[in-house]
Amino acid sequence: MYFRKVIDEGTPPDFATIMAAISAAKNAGFKITEITDAKVAVIEVTSRTLLEQGQIEFLIAIENDLPFELQAAELDDAFKSPLAENADI
Repeated sequence: MYFRKVIDEGTPPDFATIMAAISAAKNAGFKITEITDAKVAVIEVTSRTLLEQGQIEFLIAIENDLPFELQAAELDDAFKSPLAENADI
């Protein structure tokens, strides 16, 4: 796999290395739809209280154009999800 060859196979990659490998793979003409060698979790957490009180003027939206799984969660439970618990980053 091209992604794996771009990063150092001996150590777990950090986020900057993962992003550089994605960029290198795309520049080489590969379409990266999923990364199985590095588990990156992105958890969106928005204050339910601020939303209910109308204190947030616009909804927060994240458009995912990266090969990472996104998950919305309440703040109290965000890091208890299987996605977060199994992530490297």
